[in-house]
Amino acid sequence: SKEDAYRAASLAVRDRLLESFNDTNAWYAQNDVKRGYYLSAEYLLGRAFQNALVNLDLEPAFKEAMMGLGFEMEELYPFE
Repeated sequence: SKEDAYRAASLAVRDRLLESFNDTNAWYAQNDVKRGYYLSAEYLLGRAFQNALVNLDLEPAFKEAMMGLGFEMEELYPFE
C-alpha cells in the first residue's frame, strides 16, 4: 500500500540521517569540539520527510526507486 511504501522510504531516510548524525558526533568527540545549544521555533518543523530527502541529495534516487515500485513520491508525502 502507499502507507507501507511511505513507511519504508521514511525509515530508509531516517537511517541515513542517523548515520550522518553519528558520524558528526564521533568527529566532535574525537576533536573535543565545543558545542552551543539553543531551541528556536523555526526548528520545530512538522513535516520533514521531503526536506530530509532534498538535504541528503536523495530525492532523485528515491523518486526513481518509488516509480520502479509503482508509486509517485507526491502520493507518499501526505502520509507523514
